[in-house]
Amino acid sequence: MRARGVSDLVRREAAHLEAELLAIPVAHERRAMAAATLVPFARETVAAMKELGFATAIWTNNDRVVADFVLARFELRPHLDLIVTRDEMRRLKPDPDGLRVVRERWPEAERIVVVGDSWVDGAAALAGGVPFIAYRPDRAEMEQRGVVIAAEIHSLLDLPAALA
Repeated sequence: MRARGVSDLVRREAAHLEAELLAIPVAHERRAMAAATLVPFARETVAAMKELGFATAIWTNNDRVVADFVLARFELRPHLDLIVTRDEMRRLKPDPDGLRVVRERWPEAERIVVVGDSWVDGAAALAGGVPFIAYRPDRAEMEQRGVVIAAEIHSLLDLPAALA
């Protein structure tokens, strides 16, 4: 059973345990956020995307506290238009619910593309009906999970060309 299935089951059958269940990943995230590292060229790429006129967003399964801490630490927040965390979503990736949030906040968006490095990113994009650009993907896992890759990049500096 996937994590979201467990969470749904707890919500339905034992709602009083939900806070205790969520405390487990929160504790892991709090420990991990201090050790987080920035992907090479992430800041430069997000800044360049903004300069090229793209709206930029982060969609993460982490909570708001972790996202805000990491984005501030790496000075990424000024380059982002939207941050979607699990606090705003009903379901986590690979469910596409984060795209619902993006679409609600950007109803005028003509085109949405998901860029990610894991199969859950690709599966969520596919389920949400948007193209997926894979950053340094594990091709075997992507294929095993049925993830369709619109473009593949091995450096974030290649993102503008992949979007062309």
